[in-house]
Amino acid sequence: DEDLGENGTFEYSIVSPKDNFTVIIDSPDAVCLRTLVPLDREEMDTITIVLQAEDNGVPTTLSSLISVILQIEDANDNAPMFIEPNLSPTINETAANDTLVVQYTAVDKDIGSNGHVSFSIVPNTPQDFPFRLNPSTGEIFLNG
Repeated sequence: DEDLGENGTFEYSIVSPKDNFTVIIDSPDAVCLRTLVPLDREEMDTITIVLQAEDNGVPTTLSSLISVILQIEDANDNAPMFIEPNLSPTINETAANDTLVVQYTAVDKDIGSNGHVSFSIVPNTPQDFPFRLNPSTGEIFLNG
């Protein structure tokens, strides 16, 4: 603002959304927005913040608006979930090697590499364990 005196001072405020952010003035030339509530990319991947600058002009105040489009990045904040965690497969005792026993499926709400699911069998599994697992597909095969 090129005005002098009280007419040259101004204040910032958030027009919308009012409950999610607050304005922090670092210096006359720097304004920061601070979150008041946690942001969750799975609920909203972008948020538009309307910021207003209003001078303290006398007798008339003048203002300007700007829209800030904030892209929310994903955090690895969701655990994978099995689709059917209680499967009880059966297999014939004469089944051949490499017989598919069961396939588990899991999903993760996160996106990108944070949403990638891989499968593993608990550590320290004996060498002669009769099953093998495909870590990409969740398929368990007879490994006899």
